[in-house]
Amino acid sequence: MFEDTLKRLVEAKYVFTASSEVSASELMSRWDRAYREGARVLEVSFSSDTAKKREVFAKLKVSHPETCLGVGGITQLEIFKEALYAGSEFFVSPYADQELIKFAHDNKLFYVPGALTPTELADLQKRSFLLQNWYGGKNIAAYQLQDLLLEMPDVSLMMTIKADDEQMA
Repeated sequence: MFEDTLKRLVEAKYVFTASSEVSASELMSRWDRAYREGARVLEVSFSSDTAKKREVFAKLKVSHPETCLGVGGITQLEIFKEALYAGSEFFVSPYADQELIKFAHDNKLFYVPGALTPTELADLQKRSFLLQNWYGGKNIAAYQLQDLLLEMPDVSLMMTIKADDEQMA
């Protein structure tokens, strides 16, 4: 599963993300549209309404079997385990937490730790993380990111597109 997940994430042009504020029905509706437009990788935050998100995961596995499903915003081991129970194929956190890294390693799970600075990115690269979740957000211009990647060509970032109301209306 690890290798298949890596392949699917690398081949995806982007990861479609939905925040915890999105209701289960709205998430289904937005993903239907994104899927029709070619999206195949979905990352959902499990920070709220976890039971409903599990239901959505189950429905998505039936209605969109080609979807690579992941959970983002993982900051605690309990959330990681809940995501695993729900059927997540990859797991994303905003930082590199040692307890989460160990759990992922021990269970051979595809974990994408987050980083904010070039130093954090370099550290994760040295630790053999194949993808990293960069949390530069809106505070950095595209040219700055391009410059950073030119200086660090071996770093692979997981690019995400947040499914907000304006994008998916």
